[in-house]
Amino acid sequence: MSNSTSSLITQEEQSAKHRKQDKKPCILVLWAEQFDAVAVTSLIAEVRSAGIATYIVGLRCQRVAGEYGLAIYPDMLLDEALSIADRVSHIVIPCGAAGFQKLEIEPRVSRLLQQTVQNQARLILPHANVFDLEKVGVPIDEPRQIITYTDKQELMQSICYPNVRLQTHS
Repeated sequence: MSNSTSSLITQEEQSAKHRKQDKKPCILVLWAEQFDAVAVTSLIAEVRSAGIATYIVGLRCQRVAGEYGLAIYPDMLLDEALSIADRVSHIVIPCGAAGFQKLEIEPRVSRLLQQTVQNQARLILPHANVFDLEKVGVPIDEPRQIITYTDKQELMQSICYPNVRLQTHS
């Protein structure tokens, strides 16, 4: 293994350790092929610039191309996200129906969503996907925890943090 590869692994291990020790609330953004890259990049930029811990969670550890070909590397994988589920205040699921099907076949997604909902986290997803939550074992009978959006501006407005007002650029 080259020095640069081992250095990257060590940096990633240190980042993961730091995320695990941090006890502040955080936002998770699920990321898979054909997800809405425009919404994700806008949201991540705004939320991180407001000082809120926000992590892109991937199904795999490689870069994944979103809806318009924009490839994004995840900050963490599902196993690490599960380990910090008690800190999650929001989970954003920025995908259409086809993207949601990718999540349905991954049992760790169901566990993550179920654990975070039990911990009172809010789930944020496109309006058209709200009924798909039941397919991954999340009951939709708690409307305060399920927030839907139809466009990027509504997505930005759905993040509720005390003393933080996100910009809603068109």
